[in-house]
Amino acid sequence: SRRNMGTPLSCQPPSAAPMAQNQKVAVVGASLGGLASANVLFQLGFTVHVYERGDSTFENRGHGLGFVDVGLWQKLRGARMLRRGTQASRAQGAFYYGDLWRFLYEGLPDGTVRFGHMVEDLGDVMRPTIGDEAYDIVVVADGGWSVLRRYVTTSQPQYAGYVVYRCQIDADDVPGFADFGVFKNGIFDTIALPLTTDSGRNSIVCGAFIATPEAEVRTPEAGTSRHGAAEAKEHRGNSVPDWFLPLYREKFGAHARGELVRLMEAILAKGKVSPHPQFEYAADAVTAGRVVVVGDAAHMASPRTAVGAHTAVLDAIALREAFAATAGIDDALKLYSRDGVLRAQELFRRSREVSQDFVPAEGMTAIVSPATLVKAR
Repeated sequence: SRRNMGTPLSCQPPSAAPMAQNQKVAVVGASLGGLASANVLFQLGFTVHVYERGDSTFENRGHGLGFVDVGLWQKLRGARMLRRGTQASRAQGAFYYGDLWRFLYEGLPDGTVRFGHMVEDLGDVMRPTIGDEAYDIVVVADGGWSVLRRYVTTSQPQYAGYVVYRCQIDADDVPGFADFGVFKNGIFDTIALPLTTDSGRNSIVCGAFIATPEAEVRTPEAGTSRHGAAEAKEHRGNSVPDWFLPLYREKFGAHARGELVRLMEAILAKGKVSPHPQFEYAADAVTAGRVVVVGDAAHMASPRTAVGAHTAVLDAIALREAFAATAGIDDALKLYSRDGVLRAQELFRRSREVSQDFVPAEGMTAIVSPATLVKAR
């Protein structure tokens, strides 16, 4: 059952577009980018089907997002975003991915999202089909390792030079911890944030940014998602590399009176850790025929840009504006196309700038194995 975390706004989304009458849209991928676009297209009057390969909802998945433009999300959905019964705000703590997902999911009619459906083929881009069902538009939102992006472009993500170890723990398991913020030691970086969920759970999320040679990371396969259970395996205790905790102690033991190390030791004992090699991407095209790519399928960026999910919401807003400004589907997609590419390229440029902080000044070839950096004891 759904637990509503939004209330209507006085300013509702725009009315239906005449072109949407009797037109069907498929959205492939039910993460934030896919659901944001689905909300917009539903509001415009299209019949919308969302295909998601995962078998269940995402409200209990994901990490924390430090930046969320609540006003923009509310504008997209036409509803106030609530957290624990009051207006959601950054002052309450970082935003939980699962809560944001549910906010968008609740904007769609029951049955819109078809879970357990893997889509690998669209047929003709001018008349796309999924199975035996024909669609007037297909929105590809199946992630940075998209299976369907090939219908629009053959370009692929590139490795950024570092791995982010994402960590989470219940706040009660680290009593008294309050040293939140970003801490640096050369190219090594760690961040700790309080995380507040709508359900009432208080957690701490932490990230460690560690330069790692490309030879030591595995490039994800096509179809890999950021939140799929098969890929997002969480490591506990000594399942992380043997060098991880000694290196963390070495780089951050002198910061915050040793509190960061206390936090990481608690996470490894009682919390969750998942390594995420960072890849960056900007599509050189976002439309082909009646197929359009959005979200991570169009752009991937460092989490430290803080605007990856934000840009996916901007994609959806831009789709709405394109359909509102034109009289036909093809004209709307053409209008969307140029700004969509520019938006992806701008995020990529910003991500490249941010990522330079996490790799040696000499470049990728100067990255050494983290295992070699731990001092012998």
